[in-house]
Amino acid sequence: MYNPHTMTDSTVFDDLPIGQRCGDETATIMREEIEEAVNIQKKSKAPGVDNISAEEIQAAGNSGIEILLSMCRKIWEEEKFPQMWKKSLIIPLHKKGHNKL
Repeated sequence: MYNPHTMTDSTVFDDLPIGQRCGDETATIMREEIEEAVNIQKKSKAPGVDNISAEEIQAAGNSGIEILLSMCRKIWEEEKFPQMWKKSLIIPLHKKGHNKL
């Protein structure tokens, strides 16, 4: 949990690879990062507002990885993400015996 009074060792930030550059190009999202993110998605979970489940993303294979990679790189370069990503869907599920109003 957030605690603004926690003492931290700021020297750990010195070792972080922030703003690394490869020649004249800035660092970008790698294919391996997308593959790992797709592979660690939990299965049998309800899809979000886009109605795409983790199983469908994983089943898309290499073509799905390429689409996600292209999309993520564009978002990274433009520093702007789709407005639809701000939407969420919350469905209250009442437990048995807790429906007293």
